[in-house]
Amino acid sequence: MLPSFFNWEVTVIRPATKMERGSTVDDWDHAIEMNVSGCSVQPSATNLNQGEHELATKISLVLYMPTTADVQPSDRIKVGGDIFVIDGEVMLWRSPTGNLSHKHVNLVRWNG
Repeated sequence: MLPSFFNWEVTVIRPATKMERGSTVDDWDHAIEMNVSGCSVQPSATNLNQGEHELATKISLVLYMPTTADVQPSDRIKVGGDIFVIDGEVMLWRSPTGNLSHKHVNLVRWNG
């Protein structure tokens, strides 16, 4: 059982699939949404990217989820109304007693 501060609910958004030109591709128009409670969301970083003609802000979060959460690197995560992509792999963090074991997920979103 994770501590009481793991009190966030997030939404995992998983794309359906469809055939397009002989290949299986993600179908975000028919995505499936699954709510996951017992999470903790923490700020990680933010930075400003100055491209040639536009400025963009990168927002990074760390999401801690129960070990039973069904989440894949190709999913998107809705946190407080904003949609983030998963940056890298979903990692399992095992605690020595098992009481604090969780999934560690890096999230990123761009503004601008």
